[in-house]
Amino acid sequence: MLKGCAILWVMLIHAEALRGHAVFTHLVNHAVGIFVVLFGLNSELWWRGRELRSDLGRWYASRARRLLVPMWAALAAWWVLVLSLRPEGLHLSARLAAVQAGGYLTHVRTGWFITVILQLVLLFPLLLALGRRFGRGPVFAAGLACTLGAVAVTPWIFWHWGQFNANVFSPRLLAHVTFGMLLSRTSGDSGGARAPPRRSRSPAPSWSRSGWRPTCSPTRSG
Repeated sequence: MLKGCAILWVMLIHAEALRGHAVFTHLVNHAVGIFVVLFGLNSELWWRGRELRSDLGRWYASRARRLLVPMWAALAAWWVLVLSLRPEGLHLSARLAAVQAGGYLTHVRTGWFITVILQLVLLFPLLLALGRRFGRGPVFAAGLACTLGAVAVTPWIFWHWGQFNANVFSPRLLAHVTFGMLLSRTSGDSGGARAPPRRSRSPAPSWSRSGWRPTCSPTRSG
């Protein structure tokens, strides 16, 4: 339900509905943060019951299927449109196509969020290893410190490198990711591979412990 609300809020943001209202400022405009918290939560649950060394390749392969394949399909449609319409101010080149295919979705209006998620996918195994080594609480504290520092320098990035690079500066969202990891403690659904439950052995009957065995031979009637 929370993810559905966040999707609705994203639609409201782009429709510019409620802009200037307190509901927009304090609730609707935080949809991205909710998505990133859910990313941290679901990623932590995916790794539950899995090991970094043996499942790292599976992690990256599954994320590539879910992110890169749809991204490339959307990029193909985007290029068809821009080659047909030739919008002013947009310089089309092979270099632009290459960097976009690599996940740096500059000039794609909302593509910055995909660029951020790709960075977090690459980084998450490190966060997971730190969480398993030191605990989720200390990792969240470190993520919060990184976010506070990143938010302080984001205006500088904006003025020197533009809006897109300020948006894709992923350290500003580490608090959200690590908070999602922290929330995974309260979830009972692992979302990952589970070891089969061990069967408990029923206690042996008293006659087995005493050494006596029941006879299977028929009794003769006198």
